[in-house]
Amino acid sequence: MYLRDIARTPGRFRRLSQILQVLARYGFGHLIYRLKLHEHLPIGRRFLEKHVPPEEPLAARIVRVLQELGPLYVKLGQFLSTRPDIVPEEFILEFRKLQGEVKPFDPKLARATIESELKAPTEKLFMEFQDEPIASGSIAQVHAAKLHDFTDVVVKVKRPGIEEIVWSDLDLLSLIAERAERIEELKIFSPACLWRSSIGFSAMRWTLLLKPLTQPNSIDFTLMTRMY
Repeated sequence: MYLRDIARTPGRFRRLSQILQVLARYGFGHLIYRLKLHEHLPIGRRFLEKHVPPEEPLAARIVRVLQELGPLYVKLGQFLSTRPDIVPEEFILEFRKLQGEVKPFDPKLARATIESELKAPTEKLFMEFQDEPIASGSIAQVHAAKLHDFTDVVVKVKRPGIEEIVWSDLDLLSLIAERAERIEELKIFSPACLWRSSIGFSAMRWTLLLKPLTQPNSIDFTLMTRMY
């Protein structure tokens, strides 16, 4: 993946800038310069934290970056938590924190997605709908609900815009991994090889996760209901 290819896609170019800003905010501005990607930061942030990282432990800062950047990065951290052969123990302990539930998105967005897909207000679709999700993951979150015939169901709603984010991040992480190979102290981790073995060559799995769901007792696209 070449930067010139990403530059031709405005959405992915904006996502790259967003990723770099998150890295700079958590004290990785120096890494952005080493990756030769600093020109894609907003001008006002190009000189922030270039040499002096914050006092927060490195592993904890990396986890915060992964959490803020979203599903694909959380998955990457989860994968790294299973690789004590190449990841130091203090990092493994921090990455294991990513095995828990992902922060849920706004229930108003969940309701809006449901109403958009089913062309009706949630009040007409359900007798009861719980705004507080009973589970939240990197791809979707699950809400308990009750139909008007008193049937208890769960409603699984994909995160808004998840498809675009995942496919953009696959390309961008590939770019970053390739550039990280040029940094001497990172070569020991073989970033590009690690990327390919973890997620980069598992894109088919993401394709299956993001496909419309078509199974009994389900509703296609971003919404699924099933009996308890």
